[in-house]
Amino acid sequence: MDGFLRIIPGSFCHISRIVCITAPKSKQIIKMIACADEKNLLVNVTEGKPRRSVIFMDDGRLIVTPVKPETLISRIHSKNPHKVLDGDDEDDSTQGRSKRG
Repeated sequence: MDGFLRIIPGSFCHISRIVCITAPKSKQIIKMIACADEKNLLVNVTEGKPRRSVIFMDDGRLIVTPVKPETLISRIHSKNPHKVLDGDDEDDSTQGRSKRG
């Protein structure tokens, strides 16, 4: 994947360096944010807004954003429309079952 992801106006990250995008809801993710902050590896682009997602970068940095993970994934997908990002092109309930005629 090439190019940059616009997180918020004026804040971008390189798409190829993203490892994971998640919501900061679990205690483990919140601990990871605190640890990254202590190690000066946290980039906070929330501008005082609530944290809605955390982007994990390949160099260990974490980017905390006010944008939902789904929105960020949608932006990445719009830059790479032929790339399947979620692996859910088919309904999981029909996989492995024969079709009735």
